[in-house]
Amino acid sequence: MITREMFETTLEADKQHRLTATSMRDIRRRVAAFVKEPGNVRGWEITRDFGTVVVTSDVHADLRKMVQLLVDARLVRIADETGDIYNYVWNVEWIAGDTLLVILGDLVDGKRRKDVTDPHGTYELLIHILIFNLRISARAVDGDVLFTIGNHDLFSVLLPAMVPTWPKYTVRTHLAFPPHREHATQWEQRAAMLELFYLCSPYLLIRLGSVLLMHGGMLGSAPRAPGVDGACIFNKTKRAQRAIHAALEAERSNQRLAGVKGALERYLKRTNGRCGDNVTEARGYAALSKEQICAAEETRGLAADGVQLIVAGHCITRKTRHMHRDECKTNLAADSDVGCVAHLTCEGGPTIMLVDVALSEGFRPRDSDSDANASRPVEMLKMLRVGGGETGPETGDMDDMYVQGAAKETWYKIGVVRPKPKTSETRKRPWFDEHV
Repeated sequence: MITREMFETTLEADKQHRLTATSMRDIRRRVAAFVKEPGNVRGWEITRDFGTVVVTSDVHADLRKMVQLLVDARLVRIADETGDIYNYVWNVEWIAGDTLLVILGDLVDGKRRKDVTDPHGTYELLIHILIFNLRISARAVDGDVLFTIGNHDLFSVLLPAMVPTWPKYTVRTHLAFPPHREHATQWEQRAAMLELFYLCSPYLLIRLGSVLLMHGGMLGSAPRAPGVDGACIFNKTKRAQRAIHAALEAERSNQRLAGVKGALERYLKRTNGRCGDNVTEARGYAALSKEQICAAEETRGLAADGVQLIVAGHCITRKTRHMHRDECKTNLAADSDVGCVAHLTCEGGPTIMLVDVALSEGFRPRDSDSDANASRPVEMLKMLRVGGGETGPETGDMDDMYVQGAAKETWYKIGVVRPKPKTSETRKRPWFDEHV
């Protein structure tokens, strides 16, 4: 675990927290030790079934909202509700037991909307520490916490040099990260602290039985070039994932990222040059029609490979009018479906499910009515393991959806997790919703 004592800071005259060199070394040493321990970082195919699987995406460094979402979903509880978001990281306890939490990329942002309140400039690091600590505590009770790489993570932490025009982080964020060498750039300052966390979960995609999870998806928003195989992205992504783990195994002794970064660079060049897109940036599930999605070779090919459910982030659900949001839009304000998980089912093919519910906006007030804002739904995908193989996959509404798990006899029932209406108990915590 990374403890509060390891996170020593000095309060500068400008009221910003700056990590000390000692605290940086302590944090990096602990993360490196986790990566080095055998079995802590496994292949991209999950070989055992969990009691419950919960999936969300696109946190965009909004630590306060992330903690609130996990508390509302009863995955964690805050042991000491002091009212200070900076203390949550050290006081959050995993209570979900045998549950797998998957976050499909974009843990960081890169653009930092002005209304993400971060007066100390450390949310970027703290959200990674939160996930790191939750993973350790979850694994102690047969649960786990994993995340995939999103385009914001890729281009602002792991490979910033590849996209020099990518939006730079605000000065406030960089003040939290002192240079690890003289004349370090802003990107290099923050990468010195953040990049090592991605060795704990170095996944472009994750597969659990018949379920395939990734940040963007398999379909680009533009047509493929003539002669491009429909399985192009999937095949090259699997190849890159194997290369990433091979590089990680080779570099466990010194925890350098050179081999991992090299595998990612080759992947981007191969997919963007040949396939026209990659799983961190593909946005076809939002841009294309249902007919185009279901007719695509990528969709039909994955169905032939035993994939029954494709889950992606990146494609904000409010922009996908061709998808269903039947779980949360019926009794809410007209624009509230921004917080709804969206899905469509292809005849004879997999179900496509999108979980980018605009988390970085989902709880924010759009008017002065804070109570209405607090009741807005921000859903997460939930897969609940059901007994026996007597129940097969069906199509239709989410109440009728089942997908096969890692074991042939295991099935998961598809549903959603969404916050309960505010109660007298939760209304005693106005500071909890204050800045979201």
